[in-house]
Amino acid sequence: MTRIATSSAQQSALADIMRAQRELNSAQRQLSSGKKADQLKGYGGEAEALTATRAVLARETSYIEASKRLQARLDVQALAISQVSDIASELRQSLTEALGLDDGRTLMARMEDLVSRGSAALNTQFAGEYLFGGGRGDVPPFTANSLSDLAGAGPVTGMFQNGSIRSTAKLDDGQPHQTGVLADELGQALMESLDRIKDFADANGGDFSDPLTAAERTFLTNEIVSVSAAFDSISMVEARNGMAQNQVDRAAESGESRKMALEGLLSDLEDADMAAVATRVQQAKLALEASAQVFSMLSRTSLLDFLR
Repeated sequence: MTRIATSSAQQSALADIMRAQRELNSAQRQLSSGKKADQLKGYGGEAEALTATRAVLARETSYIEASKRLQARLDVQALAISQVSDIASELRQSLTEALGLDDGRTLMARMEDLVSRGSAALNTQFAGEYLFGGGRGDVPPFTANSLSDLAGAGPVTGMFQNGSIRSTAKLDDGQPHQTGVLADELGQALMESLDRIKDFADANGGDFSDPLTAAERTFLTNEIVSVSAAFDSISMVEARNGMAQNQVDRAAESGESRKMALEGLLSDLEDADMAAVATRVQQAKLALEASAQVFSMLSRTSLLDFLR
């Protein structure tokens, strides 16, 4: 009877050892990983909520990354639009000064510089694509580089090779935001004005005179009106780009707030209570040591010990 009872007690003690070892291993894994479980099934009834939260967090993170890329793109776009706006302003100022000084001899030299700078701005690239390409990111949207190019290639409209697709970006679960600007809507009116100035000068000896003739004064007066209208049009594009920048900034801020909330929820679902886990580790060690001692004691028990 003693042998049978001892064997049963040993089996019970061995089971206690194995149970304590499993508890210790589980607690140590939580302690090292900081997570409640290393597999989804370990979360039980919270597994579905955990999966859904991870999916929403991944989507929100992708929106935030898209916002950051778009912020950089819009910053470059704003700079290019500002350059075109400055060119229109300088053109108007040059025409006004020529009228005020009654001297147009330096006008054409200034026009050459304005065309070159305007072409560079309209052909601005970002991440290897033309910003104002309208869906044709691999083709320069404006083909003239000089006054002679501008005046010698037919209608100005033919020099704009951009497409008609304004780029959009999805920054949240709502509607996409329109962020693209087309080269022709930005610079066509300005380039048409420069083309008319070149054509007028070519028809009258290639330059403006000192003093200005009556025809030159009339032409420049009318052209100032056209350049002012072009400047106003560019300003509207600039304002629209600014609105897009504000929308993207707000979307990024909202996304960061949502991400923080989701990360907090995810932490509540999957992160272990480290203080409680540390206590479990100590308790499991004590239980394992106690079970091992009982098993060792039972292993040494014999009939001779009983008879004594």
